[in-house]
Amino acid sequence: MSIDSDDDLDLSWLDKHEKMANVDHNYFKEPMNRIKIHFVYINVNDYIDKIVSEYQELQECSENYSKISNDRLLRIIQSHKTRGDIKYQLLDILLFNVDIDPENINILVNRTDLIEEDSNFIKTLSPTQDIILPHSIFVFHDINAIYLLFQEVINIEKTYKPILKILDGSETPPQRSMKKTKKVTINTPRLPRTKKRQV
Repeated sequence: MSIDSDDDLDLSWLDKHEKMANVDHNYFKEPMNRIKIHFVYINVNDYIDKIVSEYQELQECSENYSKISNDRLLRIIQSHKTRGDIKYQLLDILLFNVDIDPENINILVNRTDLIEEDSNFIKTLSPTQDIILPHSIFVFHDINAIYLLFQEVINIEKTYKPILKILDGSETPPQRSMKKTKKVTINTPRLPRTKKRQV
């Protein structure tokens, strides 16, 4: 198989490899073109049933951040609220984004313990706002992610058959059953022999 032009080759991995080889000189924040969203589905027993992941393109808004607009976020949520015949409701939105400043990268790399500042990398977000993603150093682009947690909806509605059906006049009464009904005769005290009274 021959390749006629460079357009057919995806050389993005080569750029990434070169950056990694010179990582000491590439500590600067860059915009992310896309981010991975993990859809985490939790069943009625509070166990994770399934995790589905997909990339979403980001809109670059300024020299400091990119975003996913609120309208787009709501569409993404709505399109993932059902899986098969199971319905889910949104439980939480979490953003994991390492936006550490370049001058602090060595401190982070050489540390073996977790400190309180690490919790700044993960945030709980509201579904009524844009998701703002500050630019970050390229080595963190693949681990930055959004997590949408969905809880299975418990369907507690049951249908009960009424014992009596009330007709409102617009409905026609049900047809008589074709089964034979047994007649019950009640004898009253004896009267003169003229007639037998039946009820």
